Amino acid sequence: MSWKERAAQLAVVALAIGSVAAIGKLADPVHADAPPLSPRPAPRPPPEPVHGSAPGVAIRLVDRLPSAVVDAPELAEVDKELAYWRRMRSPYSAPSGEVGRAVQQVSLVRSAGKQTKQALGKTVWIPDPKVWNMTEGTFDQREAILAPPPATLRFPSLPIPAGAVLEVAPAIAGPGMGGVDFEVAVRVPGGERVVLGKRFVAGGHTGSFADWHLSLEEYAGKSLELELTTRARVKGVEPAAAYWGTPNVLGASASELPFNVLFIVVDSLRGDALSSAHDDETDAKMAAAKPPPLEAWLPRLPEVAPRIDALAKQGVHFVRAYSGGTWTRPGTLAMLAGTLSSDLGLSALPLVPAPADVRALYAKRPPFLPLLLRPRGALCRAIVNNFYMVGYSGVGVDMGFEGLIDHRYNRDDTAEIVRDTKRLLEQHRARRFFFFVNLNSPHSPYQPPPAAKAAIPRPPRGPEDRMLRSYLAEIHKDDAAVGELLAKLDELGLSEDTLVLLTADHGETLSREHEAIPDGVDGGPRIGGRFHHLSSLYDETAHVPLILRLPKKLPAGLRVKDPVSSIDIVPTLLELAGIDAPSSLRGSSLLHMVRGKPDPERPIVVEGRGAHSIRVGRWRLVIRDPAYRHVRVKGRRKPRPLELYDLESDPGERVEVAKQHPEVVARLLEADRKRSAQSAAASTTKPPKYHLYFAGGSGLHRLKGRIRALGADGGPATVVALGKELAEGALRSEAGRVELDLSLVPEGVLAFELAVDPPNAELEWELRLDDAPWPAEKIFAGSFGLEAKMLATGVRGESARRSVAGATLPFIDAAADVGLYVIRDTGPRELELAQGDAAKAEAMGLMKAWGYVR
Repeated sequence: MSWKERAAQLAVVALAIGSVAAIGKLADPVHADAPPLSPRPAPRPPPEPVHGSAPGVAIRLVDRLPSAVVDAPELAEVDKELAYWRRMRSPYSAPSGEVGRAVQQVSLVRSAGKQTKQALGKTVWIPDPKVWNMTEGTFDQREAILAPPPATLRFPSLPIPAGAVLEVAPAIAGPGMGGVDFEVAVRVPGGERVVLGKRFVAGGHTGSFADWHLSLEEYAGKSLELELTTRARVKGVEPAAAYWGTPNVLGASASELPFNVLFIVVDSLRGDALSSAHDDETDAKMAAAKPPPLEAWLPRLPEVAPRIDALAKQGVHFVRAYSGGTWTRPGTLAMLAGTLSSDLGLSALPLVPAPADVRALYAKRPPFLPLLLRPRGALCRAIVNNFYMVGYSGVGVDMGFEGLIDHRYNRDDTAEIVRDTKRLLEQHRARRFFFFVNLNSPHSPYQPPPAAKAAIPRPPRGPEDRMLRSYLAEIHKDDAAVGELLAKLDELGLSEDTLVLLTADHGETLSREHEAIPDGVDGGPRIGGRFHHLSSLYDETAHVPLILRLPKKLPAGLRVKDPVSSIDIVPTLLELAGIDAPSSLRGSSLLHMVRGKPDPERPIVVEGRGAHSIRVGRWRLVIRDPAYRHVRVKGRRKPRPLELYDLESDPGERVEVAKQHPEVVARLLEADRKRSAQSAAASTTKPPKYHLYFAGGSGLHRLKGRIRALGADGGPATVVALGKELAEGALRSEAGRVELDLSLVPEGVLAFELAVDPPNAELEWELRLDDAPWPAEKIFAGSFGLEAKMLATGVRGESARRSVAGATLPFIDAAADVGLYVIRDTGPRELELAQGDAAKAEAMGLMKAWGYVR
């Protein structure tokens, strides 16, 4: 029996016996009478640096894999056949060649959420796509080396530093009946092999990574061979997918980074929600504005976020900071890469980025902050509720973290994120770290705990709107979480040596006058723009807090009023650390503003779906893409190719004045043109490849038809079919069209590809199933397999092309599904298969629940 067949038989058993018990939840950190940050507890002194450097990562074994001796005969087979979809080849660390497939980003289910049922006497996790924030659970992702037993990895000539510790996390992904023994051994030149430790990981489940620390101190100053071995516990059982997670050698003076970094993001937190962002002069101007700004400028309420306000007084507060994007993926990319999402080659328009664009981004090795700090010996971990930061998801992008814990809960994520961050701070208090913490409570839907709701003042001082009060209460909940993290730094003696940076990935549209949404952009909320951000591009939707605290290097209590962007975060941090900034950064360090040199006329660009805005001084111009030059306001369609707002006289952006100020429009368009010309991203259009999959379910069917290409501009176009193991004559490409004559066998799926030229050509087809027209309700599009009746006669128009774009194949049940599945991939590689309907349910649940697809 092959490994693939054995794995398939064991999968059901593994599901039944492999549910990881849910980790107990902490008590809600929100208290209406929570104490302030001070007085601080007596701190524990941190370890002293050695020779002017700090403890950190001395050797990353994934980087040493090209020079290692790899004896893993089952590597290729297991990697090819493993039916586990939450993994991908590491885009930044994997070496070239066959051994490169061993370095992967692997996300394991650490704890299941609340959707469970009893099966075979065990509690089994059942993903439910209808539950908000997808399927609840905790996912532990590590950069890891795949070593299916029997396997041995030998790393020769490793220089062992003072205070050396091997940190590694063994785990199994997928069925591994019988379990695996993990063994670590060393050998000095001319010496015997010494086993440092063994650890057994039981089979039959997909468990989380378990950190393992082994001292190498007695070998300090020597060069040795490190050997990592995996062995199957039970003979005759096919090899398991065994992983060595985050294998690093830590050293006492391994890091050049002069401080730690605790980077805190609060999703959807508006800058004006903080009392510390307000001052009497600005508030008076807002109150006197005609027309009034309404909820585009929130009232000053110190009760909302007292701990964050206290943090602002301890550091530098940029009170007019703006995100690089109005939704999570472009907003996160901007703050971690120091450049806009489009400059990275990823448009802010599609919810699912084109696979070729993502691969091109990885190939360029973008300047993500983790990739810049890893060579400086920093531990780079993320603790988040952010599906867009996992590259295996299709909607996400891997941003270079060697470890990422993703808590996907409706309400419990804040407590879980705080607990894991505090654990990591405790565990790595003696080492240089960069921890990225992404809280998520203010993201809709708003479901704050009673204590947080009670903390928000009622009218007349507080807002009357129930939804707005709930939004502020969710901020109060995460404010308490921020207070816990800052208190933990104090307790560990790390506050003086840690840069605390607090910001948001974007703001939130709260003004009752901002109901407009772009027309034609798929996935936008149909109820209007208010209490959403995905489809809005107002100033309030991009306004975020930006606070930096680093004692002895940054002044306390400084408020900077000049406009700044989240793309400025990376260059600012690099200058603080004394690290040269890559030329690909488009942001600028803000330290000149800290030193008292203002820059009030600097252009600030914000990207949204189908549009972007540029702000210079008092003016902000919205520039809509040619295909999305209309908006819908309360169901009515209106043309708005350009929108100009005078933020000085109209801070609530209620009066559009482009026609009254053509000279301002021309000046801002020219500034935007110059910015675009300087973009680092080079967009390369590649011929698309359409993948067609025909499933016949449990019956025997006959498929016949013809497909032809049409030039979008009336010019010539060609289409060529590339069959995969199809019978002779089943496909015939001639005269720019394809003839089909296929037999669909029970529980079978037929697949072929269509190469189209030019890239923007349309496809037109006539398909018949058993001598009847192919049913329109049996056509499905894209990675999520969404019903797409618009494809009944082909792929016609930009909307249809967007609907079929995909990075992975949808789940197809060969025994039950009857249908045509269409995916358009513009990249050079074949699509990667997402195995199982858990992949489909999980991704679809997220997109639906967040309002990102209809």
